[in-house]
Amino acid sequence: MLPSYLFVAFILIITSLQIYLANRQIKHIFVNYLSVPAEFSQHTNLAQHQKSSKYNVAKLKMNIAEYITETAVLVFFTLLGGLQFIDTYLSNNIQNEYLYAISLFACVFGISSIIGLPFAYIKQFKIEQKFGFNNMTIGLFISDSIKQIILSAVLLLPLLSLALMLFKQHYGWLYVWGIWIGFNILMLMIYPKYLAPIFNKFTQLDKNKYHDLILRINTLFNSANFQLTDILVMDGSKRSSHGNAYFTGFGKSKRIVFFDTLLNNINENQTLAILAHELGHLAHKHILKRLISSFGLSFIFFYAIHLLYDYFPFYQFMGAIPHLFGITSIHSNYPLLLVLLLLIMPYISFIFTPIASLSSRKHEFEADRFAVKNTNAQDLTSALISLYNDNASMFTNDDLYAKFYYSHPPASERIKAINLSAVNI
Repeated sequence: MLPSYLFVAFILIITSLQIYLANRQIKHIFVNYLSVPAEFSQHTNLAQHQKSSKYNVAKLKMNIAEYITETAVLVFFTLLGGLQFIDTYLSNNIQNEYLYAISLFACVFGISSIIGLPFAYIKQFKIEQKFGFNNMTIGLFISDSIKQIILSAVLLLPLLSLALMLFKQHYGWLYVWGIWIGFNILMLMIYPKYLAPIFNKFTQLDKNKYHDLILRINTLFNSANFQLTDILVMDGSKRSSHGNAYFTGFGKSKRIVFFDTLLNNINENQTLAILAHELGHLAHKHILKRLISSFGLSFIFFYAIHLLYDYFPFYQFMGAIPHLFGITSIHSNYPLLLVLLLLIMPYISFIFTPIASLSSRKHEFEADRFAVKNTNAQDLTSALISLYNDNASMFTNDDLYAKFYYSHPPASERIKAINLSAVNI
């Protein structure tokens, strides 16, 4: 029973830390609720600041509810025997290894998804709706969910079957890792052009409406010695009024995407500054660096599968009973082991969240410096402030919470670094 107690202690510590950090942020927001941070008093008013405060507190409280529910679901699947019941039933009634594995994954993660649906609904149609950000209909919400299920099944189930076949080979985990690398590179190449349009409409930046901007974009790319990739506009407004821009793709499928909501709320100079920031990610090879990091982490994951396959204390640690392959079961432990690892992975990855966040903030600072060098610091600053206001982001944050979670630097740090970069150019 000791391994199970250790497992309980581990997940309770992680969940408690998540709740503690969220409550720190909530407390910080309430402390600063009655006044706009002095350094941003010229950029936002008290009404907007308080709207942002209420919006972020609502999201944080929902996050806490999710943390508790997810932990309860994990305990149900592991220590309370939910996974064991499903696994025993399927292994006794399905002889085909691959059909058994697919059924196990479908049951476990299907149940998890169904439990998560109310949270997704509340976030979209209660919180986002209340604060004026939701543009999504119930029909679109259902359509998106169905498309995601179908797309996941089409892409991942064949991959799962292939992985189960290869795992049984000598050094099979290494082969699976190589296939996972190839799959991710393939997704980077085909997702922007073929899969993303399943959910959103992408159009080229209007040459008539944005004629001058396109000329300036060409000049920016030429000055930075980059070939102009696709500059696309996404109809983000059909789901939300939040604005954003991002860089995606790999090889010849690289593209920079603006949300239509963003272009409607910023001027040409600000648009160019944000584009320069996205170009900065390309110049510093951030996508490639993150891809290499993810491959390193996936190497550890697949090697862990190799090490843990016959290590029965791990199964006991999570309250499961492994198959005695060839003795009491016709099925190997790989499907069960994969499910167990995927269930616990969010808790393990949480430990490394501050490191990932720190690396991401470093990349954002680098992209900002590139933008300042190639455009105008004031345009970038004003564009970021506009984004903060339009998205009801907080101008002030609890320091520990921000260091732990924030993939982008807090507003004060980011603007200070932009101004410093402008002075040093």
